[in-house]
Parts: sequence; C-alpha cells; structure tokens
Amino acid sequence: MCHLCNSGRETVGHLFWHCNKVRQFWGHVYQLLQLLVPGHQVPVPELVDVVNPFQSFPKALFPVVVTFHGFALWSVWKVYLGVVFDGKAFHVATLDELFLSFVSAHIHILFRSACKGKRVAKFVKVWGGSPLLCVSNDCIELSLHM
Repeated sequence: MCHLCNSGRETVGHLFWHCNKVRQFWGHVYQLLQLLVPGHQVPVPELVDVVNPFQSFPKALFPVVVTFHGFALWSVWKVYLGVVFDGKAFHVATLDELFLSFVSAHIHILFRSACKGKRVAKFVKVWGGSPLLCVSNDCIELSLHM
C-alpha cells in the first residue's frame, strides 16, 4: 500500500507518477515551469514527459528543465523516505515547499557563480525571461510559489 496516498500498490511507477498526491504535485511543478519559461508551450504533465522531459522543450531550456525535473524527483523521494522511515505525515504542501526550497537555493547558487565568473548575461539568457525572477547587477529576487 502506498504510504503517500494510502491506496495503490507501492511501486516505483506508482510513487513517482500514478500516486494521486504525486500527480497533483507534478501539476504544480508544470504550472510553475510554465511561468518560468514564458513564450514556450509547457505540456500538461504526462508520464512520458516526466520520464523524458527533453522532447518537449528546446535545448536552450535544458538547464531549467533539468533543475525542475531533478528537484521534483528528489523532493518526492525525500518526502517518501521521511514518511516511511521517520513516521512523518504526508502533505502535498510539504512536498511543494521542499521542491521550492531546492529550486530557490539552486538558482541562487547559479546566480552567485555567474556573478563570480562574469557570466551574468548567460544566466539571464537562461533564467531571466520570467516575471518570477528579477535580476539586477549583483542581486536576484525570486518570487516562486505554488
């Protein structure tokens, strides 16, 4: 029995996709992704997109897509381990918050690295097209929420 939704057989496929709680989370991830890549069509999340997200996006967006999918998968796994081994209660909001904290920290680290290497223009080209990110000379403001 799935520890997150209390229904369905607990398999890898169920944990990362078929679980109704996790599917709700993937919907949130893709909604946020749409806001971060304005002007690009973000598909409704389907299993094929979760398994291979690169077919749906141009190569220039790969850093954003890799960040979102990597941290989404890691967030599901980390929350699942907390439920199974630490007895924590599962809430989709907790999953959303963990994902947002990972993505936010990652974007800040990328920005600091870009500033040190004088590559802010490249950072802005990849990440700066969204109204959720405000980049100035040496500062970045994020407005990420689900």
